[in-house]
Amino acid sequence: CRLLIDVMPKILCEHPEVELTIAGSGSLEAELHKAFVGNDRVSFTRYDADESIAFHGQFDIALVPTIGSEGTSLSLLEAMAAGCAVVATDVGGMSNIVLSGHNGLLVRPEADDLYRAVSALVDDASLRERLARNARQTVEDSFSRERWADSWTGILKEFV
Repeated sequence: CRLLIDVMPKILCEHPEVELTIAGSGSLEAELHKAFVGNDRVSFTRYDADESIAFHGQFDIALVPTIGSEGTSLSLLEAMAAGCAVVATDVGGMSNIVLSGHNGLLVRPEADDLYRAVSALVDDASLRERLARNARQTVEDSFSRERWADSWTGILKEFV
């Protein structure tokens, strides 16, 4: 989330139509609150896991600015399933999900790269809509709960 602190004030300044919602909690929560204090276009919230897709469905763009390694990102998949255009950093399992320019934008975990990607999505509605549509289709085709269950069932049958 440090990348949000570096990037989003500039995006908010340049784009008065943009609002930022930061969801979740963690070690940088106080720092995020401090960075955006007094900005009425920034809100903080939390949601239950079973509300994730409905929560993400309220937004056009979802950012997953991970700077450390992570496996398969459930938050990324949930945002994609909800029809968000996503920007994710090219770390860990993110590159196993996002084909940059097809179903999202994959960027280096650097402020300049994140800024350019967010700006591109804010400025280009057709890009945003195409990536969101492809993101949802990717999840339906490759990461659905049914596909996951079928895959695990197949693996377990090999050992039983």
